[in-house]
Amino acid sequence: MPDMGDRAQKATLFRMYVRPRFQGQGIDRQLVQSALKYASECPSVKVVQLTVTEDNTPAVALYKNCGFIPFGVEPLAVAVRTAYVSKLHMWRTVDAEDRA
Repeated sequence: MPDMGDRAQKATLFRMYVRPRFQGQGIDRQLVQSALKYASECPSVKVVQLTVTEDNTPAVALYKNCGFIPFGVEPLAVAVRTAYVSKLHMWRTVDAEDRA
């Protein structure tokens, strides 16, 4: 396993996307659960973090349903054309259910 330095206890879920024609089939939840299982296989990982566009209601609901908890908002996080969007930061622990 590579040396992860002083952040070995944290993993980041980064850029998840399901194409529109495949949405509504539970693939998004399966992807999150697979990522959590993968993280659980790294003994030092205790927490998984992510950011999601604050007004992406379906994604925020998915992550909350998967046990993620919001812990802050980063205003003006990403420039989109002539506007900015805020990012909601979320986290959850890796637990025994993820290891199953």
